[in-house]
Amino acid sequence: MIYYVEDDDNIRDLTVYALRKQGIEAEGFSCDGEFKAAVARRVPDAVLLDIMLPDTDGLAIMRRLRADHLTETVPIMMLTAKDTELDKVMALDGGADDYLTKPFSLMELASRCRALLRRGGMVKQASDVLSVGDIVLSPSHREVTVSGEPLKLTLREFDLL
Repeated sequence: MIYYVEDDDNIRDLTVYALRKQGIEAEGFSCDGEFKAAVARRVPDAVLLDIMLPDTDGLAIMRRLRADHLTETVPIMMLTAKDTELDKVMALDGGADDYLTKPFSLMELASRCRALLRRGGMVKQASDVLSVGDIVLSPSHREVTVSGEPLKLTLREFDLL
């Protein structure tokens, strides 16, 4: 699932529609508040972010995602009208995995999204389950088992583990 944060309804709806037509599961959000709520329900496989949003800056959203252990490895593409070299360098050095400027080709976007999903899948598989002896920890599901038996932990206990 790709989440796309874009305040322009026409661009967002067309982009989500085009990605779905290419077989890519996508959902769009007009603001950070809606996006935050969706991430709390389900961590996306990749994120597309506009930089210039009404309620916050896309770079701030990216930094928040990178700082959260649940979303720190989610691939992020900046999809924005900001097209200077400095804008691109700041975003890529700040944690973005890709950067595409508007206007963009929908075919190129779909191709780049598939690449993000491939790379993200490899990271997820590598870091999804940790095991030491008979202890198995799944950060994405916030579950721990010991000798195959589920261990009930508070959120704080899980974070400390």
